[in-house]
Amino acid sequence: AAGGWGCGVRVLGGVDTGGCAGRVCGGVPGLVGAGGFDGLPMIVKGVAWRGVWPVAQRPGVRVLAHGVWIRESVNGVLPVARIGGEIAAYRVLCRAVASRADAAASVAADMALSVLSQSVFALAGLCMLFAVGHTSVVAPRLLTVAGALLAPGAGCVLVRPPGGLPARPGAGDRRSGGRLRADG
Repeated sequence: AAGGWGCGVRVLGGVDTGGCAGRVCGGVPGLVGAGGFDGLPMIVKGVAWRGVWPVAQRPGVRVLAHGVWIRESVNGVLPVARIGGEIAAYRVLCRAVASRADAAASVAADMALSVLSQSVFALAGLCMLFAVGHTSVVAPRLLTVAGALLAPGAGCVLVRPPGGLPARPGAGDRRSGGRLRADG
């Protein structure tokens, strides 16, 4: 970051470097505050992520919050596909739990719940726009897409067993009539 700042100042040439450095240093408390503000939601996401696990196998909140932090950090650097963070969170979980299948399933379930919650917030925001009367040509289409995402997301949440993920690897396979079997 310092090298990039230095190159930028050099390119601009006549810029007061002391003034720039003062402004950058003046922004540090705000950046630290903004970074700290994100800590509580990550802990809450870790607690919510615990609900996906069966009670007997639940990792600690610290492990899951660490996984959320790693996932969000990697996804912040690579925001295009949002897949690198999920892989990193999976690796963090694999160190803490015995079953790689449970770790992978919990990451997939957490991703599904994230999409579902984002759809709910988008739908609520669009409904507020309609209520106020400030809509555009695109708003009805966005409302249709957000509503369409809710149905499969709600279905995923409703088929989840009450105690978390299935306690045995074959439980999900039996529920699907054998269609999930890896051997064909």
